[in-house]
Amino acid sequence: MGDDGRMPEGDAVRRTARRLDEALAGGVLVRADVRVPRFATVDLTGMQVLGTQVIGKHMLTRLVAEQREWTLHHHLRMDGSWRTGPPGAPGAPGHQIRVWLATSSAQAVGVRVHDVEVRRTREEAHWVGHLGPDIMAEGFDPESAGQVLASADRPLVEALLDQRLVCGMGTIWASELASEVGASPRARTSLVVGLAEGLTSIRARMLRAVDAPAASRRELRVFERTRQPCRRCGTPIRAGRVGVAPMDRPTYWCPRCQPEPA
Repeated sequence: MGDDGRMPEGDAVRRTARRLDEALAGGVLVRADVRVPRFATVDLTGMQVLGTQVIGKHMLTRLVAEQREWTLHHHLRMDGSWRTGPPGAPGAPGHQIRVWLATSSAQAVGVRVHDVEVRRTREEAHWVGHLGPDIMAEGFDPESAGQVLASADRPLVEALLDQRLVCGMGTIWASELASEVGASPRARTSLVVGLAEGLTSIRARMLRAVDAPAASRRELRVFERTRQPCRRCGTPIRAGRVGVAPMDRPTYWCPRCQPEPA
């Protein structure tokens, strides 16, 4: 689910973070190879891995040793991945490896991961301070987030993809939320009814998708179902794009259940 300009959804990023924690959390790094020129000389060996936190689609691997607290920031974007397993060969061409972390019992190799940076943990706002509330975070307030979206008065799917308003959703869940509330992807958010309810429903589906991605995929109502019958009314699903090139993104909708705005 990562082509055509899409980025991983919040649930997919959390699955990756969970694999990183299973491999590294609690361990002490015996290898920490950051293959980004600006940070290549940063020595993280000897630091304990506290875990990887996800905010929106940003991944923050937190490390501690004595009085030092550092965070390794990374982002999957369209083509990044982490390969975990026992220590050994990296399992990827050297020129594609951006980060290689290992404890005495496991390793994690970041292949084509993006925006790799290291900062003191207290400076994490540099990476995530601009983000809106994370739809998958504990304490997410759908009423407040819905009000922010409505106030933005922008095309619905375009607004849902703006991580500064609400973070964590990509093209999959933005399309599905528009279907949930019965609104065209191009409907102005100020005119959309039920945004809070839609956010609540999509949040629940995203949380389920962390553990059951295949089942979640089978339940999609409109995403990548072009010309297939709408699950509600049987009308063929349409596909289009929202936003301004080159940042436009694909979207999907039922023209009967989600009529175009006047």
